[in-house]
Amino acid sequence: MMVPGTDKRLYSIALNAGGVINGLTPDGRAIIQKAREECQQYKDQFHVKIPGGTLADRVALKFQMSTIYANYRPIGTSLIFGINDMFKGTQLYMIEPSGACFQYYGCASGRGKQMARNEIEKVNFKDKSVDESLPIVAKILLKCQEEMKDKKQELEISILSETTGNKHKVLDRDVVNGLTAAALAEIQGEDVDM
Repeated sequence: MMVPGTDKRLYSIALNAGGVINGLTPDGRAIIQKAREECQQYKDQFHVKIPGGTLADRVALKFQMSTIYANYRPIGTSLIFGINDMFKGTQLYMIEPSGACFQYYGCASGRGKQMARNEIEKVNFKDKSVDESLPIVAKILLKCQEEMKDKKQELEISILSETTGNKHKVLDRDVVNGLTAAALAEIQGEDVDM
């Protein structure tokens, strides 16, 4: 009964940053809005785009502050975001509900995260282009949803690379559906071979 595109988890934070949330969707949307405000305030004050580490620290502080005060409830989501800045290039950060924030080359969160982490470690994404990596990422995401294969699955994929001018771009539904179909066919081919 899910209408395609209604359970959105992938958001643009700024032109050069995008994030994905999991957990409670309203909490995630609030955190995305907070990240957008931090980007805008930094740009207004310093006249440059916010560095990735600074954005990660400021948003992580918001998470952490909600865990130490009695009148706030903890934030029920985690945030993974990618950003491109003029200092360090493209970076990936994950902020957990506790406020712990780390920079990664590849990470996973939510249901099936351990399997996704194992699959990410098997592939050397540094040596692959974005076009070579997208089918692999789609396959990893679908394999990690095995316990939910009876339910309707919908992938959301975005890219932040030199091919997009270092701007965050959410891929349109047709491209993602093509990647999903190819990945499902490959997964079914592997199951038949076993």
